[in-house]
Amino acid sequence: LAADVTPRPDMATPPVPGVIDEEMCREGEERLHRPAGGAAAAPADGAVREVALRDAGSLALSFRNVLKIDNLVGFERLVKLELDNNIIERIENIGHLTSLETLDLSFNNISRIS
Repeated sequence: LAADVTPRPDMATPPVPGVIDEEMCREGEERLHRPAGGAAAAPADGAVREVALRDAGSLALSFRNVLKIDNLVGFERLVKLELDNNIIERIENIGHLTSLETLDLSFNNISRIS
């Protein structure tokens, strides 16, 4: 029997494994400000406000196929970093995140903490 390996159109192709970059950070910061429906939440007064990445308090980078933690210089105000469900092998490049209170690295490929 030959298996049907044609991808279903409703299944998204996972992103190529990579390193955290500016685009990923912008998307991760925006994801935290969207309601469950997916549209960006508008302030009560209707004004559009953009948060500078360096001022971001949280980044949601779950399910992004992140292979390596890097390029987070300038995020010293970061309090919450969600990196769960990626393919990270080493915990590195986060020593400068001195305001960090929550770090989610669950469901990655980390085999040893040293």
